[in-house]
Order: sequence, then C-alpha cells, then structure tokens
Amino acid sequence: MQRDRVLRLSSALLWVIFWFNIVGAAAFLAFLLFSFGFHQTVVDLLARKYAGKLDIGMLIVAMRLLMMTGLAAVAVGWVIITRLQAIIATVAAGDPFVAANARRLQAIGWALVGWQLTDLATGGVTIWTARIGADTGGWTPNLAGWLVTLLIFVLARVFAAGAAMRDELEGTI
Repeated sequence: MQRDRVLRLSSALLWVIFWFNIVGAAAFLAFLLFSFGFHQTVVDLLARKYAGKLDIGMLIVAMRLLMMTGLAAVAVGWVIITRLQAIIATVAAGDPFVAANARRLQAIGWALVGWQLTDLATGGVTIWTARIGADTGGWTPNLAGWLVTLLIFVLARVFAAGAAMRDELEGTI
C-alpha cells in the first residue's frame, strides 16, 4: 500500500534525523567544552586569522553563544522528533485521532515556538558577530517557520476536536 510505504519512509527518515540530532548535540557540546578547555589555543587560532582586526574575546563569547543555541535547537529537535514518531506509530496502528496525538501536536507546536526563538537568538548573535568584523554565513528571519508553528497549533485543535467527537460517538453506540 502507498500509505504504508510513506509511513515506513517517514519513520526511517525520523530515525536518521534522530541520530543526526544526537551527533549534533555531541558536536556542539564538544566544541563548547573545547572552547573552555583549550581557551588559549582558540584565542591563538582566531588571533592568527583576524590579526588584530577584531576583539577576539567578544568573538569567543559569540561562538559560545552559538554553540549554546545549537544545544537548545537539538533539545527542541528531540521533542519534535520523539512526538512525531509517536504520532506515526498511532497512524500505522490505524488510530490517529486520539487525545494523546492532540497533546503531542501541542507539544510540537510549543517546541516549534522554541525553535523559532532559537533561530532569532542565532540571528542576533550572527548579526552581532558580523558587526564586530568576523566572517559569518549571514542570517535571515524564517517567516515560514512561524507559519508552520501556527499550523501545528491549529492541527492540534483539529485532532483534539476529532478525538472528542470520536469518543462521543463511541459513547452513544
């Protein structure tokens, strides 16, 4: 069946993303700890690259802030991935319109709010880093992300209403 293939593919893809998320957490944490444990090495490398063109101390603070926002994004990603995996399991079982899925979608919605706030924090640090003269990749606000966040909150309400209607119907039969 087409739907079964889509569910299997979605589930497999989520597991791949789950493991990338874990690797990302390890990398952000390792770089953050490295920046403290080998502070002078980092200072020396950046001083060599920028040769007195900017305040290295400020750049290191910015780099650490970016690593912390990365860790926050990983935590938010974990919430989204695990809740979505649970929703997929109920769909595969043929029972998606349950109150638990409405709660899971609500949790995903709040996690997406956190994701968007993390994105704004990343943007703020990126803009600040560019202003002090460091090389950056740039940043633009993600308006589509806010739209998707709203969509998830609406879908959570739809699922809650669907689950309530189903429960009511089962109670009358």
